[in-house]
Amino acid sequence: MELLIDSRHGVYIPQLFAEMVLSGQLPVNFPTLRTYLGDLGNPEHEGYWEAWDSVLSQAKIQISGVTYYLYQDGDLFLVEEGTEIPE
Repeated sequence: MELLIDSRHGVYIPQLFAEMVLSGQLPVNFPTLRTYLGDLGNPEHEGYWEAWDSVLSQAKIQISGVTYYLYQDGDLFLVEEGTEIPE
């Protein structure tokens, strides 16, 4: 697991993730991601948490040929695909 965004950002973690994707810092493979990025622009937006749940469950990130998925437990992590999260 690799830390992507730490928990000190609180409710802004989804917003920061969206900014990273839009700026090209993260190559995300999630065909409908653009539909959710607008909702992730503001924590006060009605669809913010629903959009974030969709991103967490569907987004895949490719870095140097390795595929990762997102996992959030306070902090937001990149987890290599096929890796189990320890309890």
